Amino acid sequence: MKRRRVAAATSLGHSEVNHNFWRNNIMKKRFLSSNILLLIWYFLAMVGVKIGDKYLVKGAFKDEWIFMLIPVVTFLLVLFTKKIGKILHLIWLGMWFVTQFLSHEWYTLFGKGFMGNVDSKITYFKDCISLISIEGRYVPDLYHIILHILIIISFIFTAQFCSVSPLPPR
Repeated sequence: MKRRRVAAATSLGHSEVNHNFWRNNIMKKRFLSSNILLLIWYFLAMVGVKIGDKYLVKGAFKDEWIFMLIPVVTFLLVLFTKKIGKILHLIWLGMWFVTQFLSHEWYTLFGKGFMGNVDSKITYFKDCISLISIEGRYVPDLYHIILHILIIISFIFTAQFCSVSPLPPR
């Protein structure tokens, strides 16, 4: 690593190499922190969290454990295999967001959806913490709103991290 930086410093100029080093370091920290935060947040859905008489999220380990395993595995693949892991993780995050969008926001926007009817969604999530409640319309609960934002942020930071090369070509 040190040799590459020294060789690059002689051909690029020390300040440019230093800038790229810090830029790459920031991208890596964003990638790591956003994805770890996403995994921690999603883990709450495995164990369930109740605050007072309302749920932040109901525990779903029995039904959804595989959906906890997939993002953990794709995240670890990014760390250990680099290119193929990054591609698989981006594909997973993209598919996960699309599935979440169709399961939640689609119902809010169009009043119907592909995954069950609106009334059953309203009934299932009635005991969850909600920011907005509209009579007869399903609106995602607080947990899912935050989950969707974290998926988008993780996707963006993973894509940025994927596009960063360790050093610019000579």
